[in-house]
Amino acid sequence: MLNHIALDMKADIEGIDDAHLAERRLAADIIGISRKGSDINIKDFNNLIKIDYISTFDVPEMSDKKEKRSFLDKKLDDLERDYAYYLSDLSKMLLDNINNGRQMDRSVAKEIYSQRDLFLSIVQAAFADTGKKIDDNKSKLEFILNNGRIIHYESLSSGEKQFLIIMLTVLLERKQEYVLLLDEPEISMHYEWQRKLVENILRLNPNCQLILTTHSPALIMDGWEQSVTNIESIKVHNG
Repeated sequence: MLNHIALDMKADIEGIDDAHLAERRLAADIIGISRKGSDINIKDFNNLIKIDYISTFDVPEMSDKKEKRSFLDKKLDDLERDYAYYLSDLSKMLLDNINNGRQMDRSVAKEIYSQRDLFLSIVQAAFADTGKKIDDNKSKLEFILNNGRIIHYESLSSGEKQFLIIMLTVLLERKQEYVLLLDEPEISMHYEWQRKLVENILRLNPNCQLILTTHSPALIMDGWEQSVTNIESIKVHNG
């Protein structure tokens, strides 16, 4: 894990409306990195560190089409495809074990699918009170309602989409070392989901280093208060 990273960050956002703001990219120059007490050559940073950035602001996708979808739907499109690839890789691992003559029993399959099963259990527990259950027999992100009707992720609420995006992103990190950046993940999200968010992220990927901005006390109330830094204490005004 990184124990120090210094950035020189710039962003020109004056006069930008919400829809265009979602398309902006923060310009950041890395000026210092250390890991386990040793400095990392900045040129090697991209080869050593994987970064996931999640912004879940629900704004319309900027396009010329009459029917504009939200950025949450666009992100879930990509994640649904990657989730299908992920499940395909798990099936291949299972088949490779069989072809290599490994004696197959339930424990082997359970080991291979353990993180997928954990992801499903987290989503099922979160969605239980909403009357929705993710269809665990499909690679598509579909949900079964109490009346048996099946809906696609596009029919979920903004908060449900946000939760699904975060959990899928972390699952697809495959327990590798990642720096996970979250920008106000609590927006539109149920209070109980906020309270358990950090715990669920670290259950799915205990090797990710989590950096988030938030206005929600619920996100840090379960023992993370000492890890909070007030943004005003680290801002540098050039001038």
